[in-house]
Amino acid sequence: LLIYYAGHGKKDLKMQRAYWIPIDAIKKNEADRYWYDTTLVTAHLGRSKAKHILLVVDSCFSGVMLRGNNDIQADLERGSDDEVYYQKMLQRIARVYIASGGDAPVHDGGGGNHSLFAKNFIDVLKKNSSNMNSQEVFIYVKKRVEGHSNQNPNYSFIDEISHSNGEFIFSVKN
Repeated sequence: LLIYYAGHGKKDLKMQRAYWIPIDAIKKNEADRYWYDTTLVTAHLGRSKAKHILLVVDSCFSGVMLRGNNDIQADLERGSDDEVYYQKMLQRIARVYIASGGDAPVHDGGGGNHSLFAKNFIDVLKKNSSNMNSQEVFIYVKKRVEGHSNQNPNYSFIDEISHSNGEFIFSVKN
């Protein structure tokens, strides 16, 4: 299951929570009534039966939602196109989160018809010619976004909803 949210986000400073703001709710300004609390989004993902979940959020304050482990470690279990590695990752449960920024506003533009983050996310998927895990996608996007803006994309495993060291895998159909 891949969920990609691109839109407005806002942070409640008192509660230290982030919200997604649907396009039809912008003028209403009622956090608990018209906005989506990101802690509830995580809770709903925890109920999903999907074995592999990747949540990609391109909005202001998208990094506030992160509570898992954000250490990206070198992939020591595989070679450049190791089929055994991918089979192993597909057997494990993956709950992964990629945010376009941290606890701050992010830019809506910079990528033509998309945000700079979205443009690079789309680019890496279009360029993919084999298997690629979510960390590789993130590293590609992070380098290009940080190289052209003051945004700091974030990556995390969402431990509180049953992540078991799996990876979200992008494959190309041959």
